[in-house]
Amino acid sequence: MWRIGDRVAWTDAPQRAVVLPLKGGDTTPLVLEGSAYVVWGVLAEQGPLAVEELVAQLVVEFDADPARLHGDVASLLTDLRSRGVLTCV
Repeated sequence: MWRIGDRVAWTDAPQRAVVLPLKGGDTTPLVLEGSAYVVWGVLAEQGPLAVEELVAQLVVEFDADPARLHGDVASLLTDLRSRGVLTCV
């Protein structure tokens, strides 16, 4: 189950979220746009979610192939975890 970390701040703007990890060595803000913004928004509103639950919602949003989305979403989640803004519980 993926969720936003406890020590993370973010702000929304139209079609963009600026995310700031508040703990750890690298506190560089991240700008999430496009599909990354949509993923962040779903996690912010409904998390924690399993990858499959997240993909199911994105399939509707983007009218895309679930198999392709699964790989892309998993990569994004892993990247955001490495940057200290998501956790997998």
